[in-house]
Amino acid sequence: MNKTCFAAIVVSTIACGAFSSVEPLADAESRWNAKGGYWSPNSDEAKVAPYSLEDPLVFANGVRLKSPAEWPARRAEILDIFAKNVFGEEPPKPEVLKIDTISDKVCAGGYANRRICRMSFSEDGSGPSIVWGVWVPRHVKGKCPVIVALTYRGLHELDFDRDVPVSEGWTRNNAANGVENNHASEKTRGKCLDQNESTVFPLQSILARGYAFVCASYTEVSPDPDWPDDREGKYAFATTNGVFRLWGPRDESRTDNTTSVGAWAWALSRGLDLADRQKEIDIKRSVVTGCSRLGKAAFLAAARDVRFAVAVPNQCGGGGICLAKRDFGENVSTENAMFPHWYCKAYRQYSANPAKLMDFDTHLLVAAIAPRRVLVEGFGPSVWMDTRGEFLSVRAASPAWEFLGVPGLPRVSYPDYYDESAIGPYLGYVRRTEGHGISGFDWKWLLDFADASWKNPHEVQRRITWPIWYKQVGVQQKKVEAAKGRTVDMVLVGDSISWRWETEGSGKAVFAQMTNLYSVVNVGVCGDRVEDMDWRCRNGQLDGYRARYAMIFAGTNNLGRETPEEIFEKILALIRTVDDRQPQAKILLMAPLPTGRTARPEVRSKCAKLKALIKEEAEKKGYGIVDFEDRFFEPDGSVLKERRPDGVHFLEYGYQCWFDEIRRLVQPAPSRQS
Repeated sequence: MNKTCFAAIVVSTIACGAFSSVEPLADAESRWNAKGGYWSPNSDEAKVAPYSLEDPLVFANGVRLKSPAEWPARRAEILDIFAKNVFGEEPPKPEVLKIDTISDKVCAGGYANRRICRMSFSEDGSGPSIVWGVWVPRHVKGKCPVIVALTYRGLHELDFDRDVPVSEGWTRNNAANGVENNHASEKTRGKCLDQNESTVFPLQSILARGYAFVCASYTEVSPDPDWPDDREGKYAFATTNGVFRLWGPRDESRTDNTTSVGAWAWALSRGLDLADRQKEIDIKRSVVTGCSRLGKAAFLAAARDVRFAVAVPNQCGGGGICLAKRDFGENVSTENAMFPHWYCKAYRQYSANPAKLMDFDTHLLVAAIAPRRVLVEGFGPSVWMDTRGEFLSVRAASPAWEFLGVPGLPRVSYPDYYDESAIGPYLGYVRRTEGHGISGFDWKWLLDFADASWKNPHEVQRRITWPIWYKQVGVQQKKVEAAKGRTVDMVLVGDSISWRWETEGSGKAVFAQMTNLYSVVNVGVCGDRVEDMDWRCRNGQLDGYRARYAMIFAGTNNLGRETPEEIFEKILALIRTVDDRQPQAKILLMAPLPTGRTARPEVRSKCAKLKALIKEEAEKKGYGIVDFEDRFFEPDGSVLKERRPDGVHFLEYGYQCWFDEIRRLVQPAPSRQS
C-alpha cells in the first residue's frame, strides 16, 4: 500500500483530516486492520515508542502547584479534560429521586435484610428507572460500610430467590448466558454465586465482613450493543435509550456528549444516594467497584464523586487506567472502533498516535481521586490487557497523594502475580492470573484494603470533600506568610473553636484584648480532627517563623468516634510535630471540654479519661495545662446557653476563661510589657 492510499484510509476512518500530517503508530501499515478500522494491538514491549507523561501537580498552563490548597482547582481541571476529550460531560444530578420498595425480607440464611427498590426520576414514577438490590448485614452493631457496584445481566444472577426480578434492560444476546431477543432470563439465576464462574459476587462473605452491598444492572442504565458492522447505529442506540431519555435530545455537533461509561458512573452515584437513605449504612465508608467496562465506570465515578471513600477498579483495560500513550495491547483506535458509545467523539482525534497527539493521560484521572483510597486490580497474562501500563499509570499518579500528605504507591517494582507488595494504605496495585472477571481473590483484596482504610488514623478525605476547609486553610496560611522571619508570642493550633475566637461573634472582643498583649498566629480551622491539625502543621502552618509558646486545643472532633486512648496517641503525634517544627516553643495543652449542655455520663467519662492522659503527659514533659472546666460548668454539670449555646462552641464567657488561663501561663515579650 502506498503512503498516499494509507493516509487516505486513516483520514476517512478517523474522520479528522489533521491526522494526514501526523506519523501513525509504529509499524502502522502492517498493523492496519482495514475491515475493523483500527490498528491491531502491539504485543512487543520492544516496539513501544517513547512517550512522556504530564505531571499531575502542574496546571495545564505550566504553573506548578505551590500548596495543597490549590489541589481542588487542579482536580477540576483534570476532570474537565476527561469530560471534553474522553468520557463526555458529566450528567446532571437528578432533581427527583423516587424510591419505591418492591420487596423487603430476610435472606442469605438469615444474615441479611434484602430490599429490592425501583428508582425513578419523576414524581409520578414515569420514565426511565433502575432496579436496585440492597443487602444489609443484620449482625452489625451501628452503621456499616457499603460497597456499590453494577452487574452485567441483572440482580437475579446474585440471588436464587425469585423475589429478585430478572432485569428488563436491553442485553447482548448470548445463549450461554440465557439471553435471547436481547432479554435476560431465569436460566442464569444465581450464576454469580457459582464458584466455578470467572465473575462471582460472594454475598455471604461480603456480609460476614460487615459490609452492605448495593447493586443494579448496567443494562437498565445504558444499553451496550455489540454490532461490529454498525458503529454509528451502536453509538446512537446506546446514547438515546435507558437513562439518556432523562437528558433530552442530544446536540450531535458537540464532541463531548455524555457517554455510556459516563452514564454508568452516574448510576453508581445514584446507588450511593440510595445507600444514604438506608438507616443502617454509613456512606462515609463507601467502596465503588466494577470489572472491565464497569471497572471504567467505577473509576470514573470515584474521580467525579468525592463521596466514594474507596475505589477498586478491576481489570479496566484500555480506555480505563492503562496508559493510552503506551502503545501496548488495546489502543485508542481499537477502543473508538469497537466501543464508540463508551467514549465521546472528541476521543477519536487521538486514535492515530496517542503519544504524539495527547497532552494528558489516564494517570491524571487516577490522581483526581487523591487523597482518597484507590486499589487497582489487574489480570493476565494478556497482550490485550496491559497490566504494566496500569501499574505505570498508578505510579505516575502517586505524587498527588504524597503532595496531599499521605503515602502514595509503595516504592516497589512492577509486582508479579499475587504479589501484594505494591498495596499501600492509600494507593495500591495488584494483579492475578486466570479468567477475566471479578473473582474471589479480587474480593479478598478489596475487602482487606477497605477494612484497613476505616482503621487508618490519618483519614484525610474531608480535605477534598469540604471546600470550606481549603478556604480556611488559605486564610490561615496568609497569617503564616505575614509572620515569616518574625518571632511571635504564640501560635494557636486548633479547630472551629479557635477559628471563631478571631472571626465571629462576641469572642472577637476578647481576641482583640489578647492581641493587644501578645502577638498571635491563629491557625485554627473548622472541623479539624487531631490528624488534620497534624497534617497542616507538617505542611506549612508552623514554618518560617518562631513562636515562644504553642497553644494546642485538639480532640473535640475526634470524641464522637474514637476512644480516649486513640485520641491521645494522635495528640502525642501532633505534639511531636509541633516540637519538631517549633523546637523553641513551650507547649501549652488545653484540657478537653465535654460537648453537650447537659451532663451525659458517657461523654463526661470519655473526656475525663482523655484529660487524665493529657495532664499526666504534661506533668511528665513540663507542658502548661489550660483547664477551666470548674468555671465553665454549673454544679449539676450543665452548661448555660449563654456560655455554650450549641454545646460545643464558646461565647464571650468561654473565651474570657481561656484568655485568663493564657495570661496565667504566658509572659508577654519585653517589648509588649508596660
